[in-house]
Amino acid sequence: MESQKVACFSETPLKSLHGLIDPGIWRQNHFRAYGVAFTRSRMLYYGATPVWYINQYRGSGFRWLVHDVNNLIDASALENGKPAPEKWIRSSIARLTPFMESIGQWGTKSKDFAFEREWRFKGQFTFGWTDVAAVIVPPGKAEGVKQSLKEALRYPAYVDTWEFRELAEPDATE
Repeated sequence: MESQKVACFSETPLKSLHGLIDPGIWRQNHFRAYGVAFTRSRMLYYGATPVWYINQYRGSGFRWLVHDVNNLIDASALENGKPAPEKWIRSSIARLTPFMESIGQWGTKSKDFAFEREWRFKGQFTFGWTDVAAVIVPPGKAEGVKQSLKEALRYPAYVDTWEFRELAEPDATE
């Protein structure tokens, strides 16, 4: 539903950024090793919020919280057993669910984000060039990307205010 669209961000340690571009066994999309970084204070200013991870790992006597969330969704999205989009859009749970993500194991598949802390912004995220704190690039590409951005931007002086960080190769000991 439209009310659940978000822009996703990562608060990942620089040494773990490679985990975002490695598709692994659970990621459907393969990402390139380029990124734009913002400060935490700027993200808070715009209204982004950390994702709330809901545990779905099996355990002894554990009652999955996702069932409670699903019950709240059903109570807010259904009327007489039928979908009620207008009721859902006005509900408090509809404001919260864009910021929730389940982690756990389902059969042979598992999903966990221990290497990152995801942040989300509800809706379309728009930013200005002065909001950019850093640019993440593949190893050996910083100078070339910096020059390309200076040539492409209307106000190339912004590029000199940004930090350029080259993505580290994965550490074989991780």
